[in-house]
Amino acid sequence: MGVDTSDSKSVDVVSAPVREDIRSVPEEPGDDSDGKKPPPLAAKLCAVALISCISFGSHWSSGVTGAMKSTIKKQMNIDNVQFSLLEASENFMATVLLLISGVVTDRVGGAEMIVYGNIVYTIGSILVAAAATVRSFNFMIGGRVILALGDIATQIAQYKMFSSWFPPSNGFASTLGFELAVGKIGGFIGTSTANIIAKKTGNFAWVFWTSVFMNLFTNAASAAFWFFNQYCNRHYKGRRDGATKEQLTEKNKKFEFKKMFELPWMFWAVMSFSVFQTSAATVFSQNATELAEKRFNVGSIKAGWYSSLSQYAGFFLVPCLGVFIDVLGNRASVLFTCGLGMLLSMVLINFATSQAGTGAAFGIYAIAVSFGPTSVIDSIRTTLWHQSVFGSAYALKVTMNNA
Repeated sequence: MGVDTSDSKSVDVVSAPVREDIRSVPEEPGDDSDGKKPPPLAAKLCAVALISCISFGSHWSSGVTGAMKSTIKKQMNIDNVQFSLLEASENFMATVLLLISGVVTDRVGGAEMIVYGNIVYTIGSILVAAAATVRSFNFMIGGRVILALGDIATQIAQYKMFSSWFPPSNGFASTLGFELAVGKIGGFIGTSTANIIAKKTGNFAWVFWTSVFMNLFTNAASAAFWFFNQYCNRHYKGRRDGATKEQLTEKNKKFEFKKMFELPWMFWAVMSFSVFQTSAATVFSQNATELAEKRFNVGSIKAGWYSSLSQYAGFFLVPCLGVFIDVLGNRASVLFTCGLGMLLSMVLINFATSQAGTGAAFGIYAIAVSFGPTSVIDSIRTTLWHQSVFGSAYALKVTMNNA
């Protein structure tokens, strides 16, 4: 998996990055003749902070349903098949519409899609909370479908914004790591407190109403980021990839269908890894709480804590991994380590059914799953010929995973 050095667009995803340090590449004159300068570091850090706030709220909400599996089944009088249908309703919508959303995001820009997506997501979360209040399974499926429409728009737009602010090996992986770490903290809090809220209030619907309040916070952060992005567009010129001299874009002047069909084979190799890794992670996350209840013989609250720790305890590794990839590369080595850890944890869950074996599986999974998202997303960005279609490329990744 080497690099053809005759083509300046090729990038190595295996060894240390071949991109030149952006500090050593003189900044080419921009197209602007009005004396605008590239955004300073403070502006970039502010953008990362705002997008991370958005991620915190969305991850908090996404971890609630899986943690409440046993409670939802009891309170709404449904079985495993119906609960799976509840989860699959969101995945189905993502499979159908995500790719279209990625193309639209590349065209209209990530900032606008974040705002619109979070508004729709909040409406969907209100409907889900209302369905939980009246104990209506069919109503909840309808709310999840609306919620999915908003989630589809926001999850692509967030990473599209990162790709327009930071090039690979010059901050992209580091900012991904920080954002994903904040998201893991949000997911940990949401998952671990879901059953506590249900027990203390005596009504599990309050878990979903709390999620609505978190989504209102996310909407405020989205609005703040939109105004900040407008300010930066007026006062700073576009960012540039120092290695390829490509102008980083948040939105395109037209739909780039031709570039979408120029995805290299290394991109598809990363896609293949992501499909299997994410499938295993999805199965684990949906069943971890109930598995902990049965294997450790504990109540739903303790099981929620065990489940949260297994899925989010490795949050401190994620930003470190991002810095490691930006400085040293070795993306394929990181992907291999992630896959090996996922395989080992699943083998232990299936064949070592004792408490010790299950505990070891949870611990290994917590480390292995932390290696996945940053390395996969950064590898997708690094293998692309054109940054302008990153939204479409990432949408293809999520579409394949949901399918």
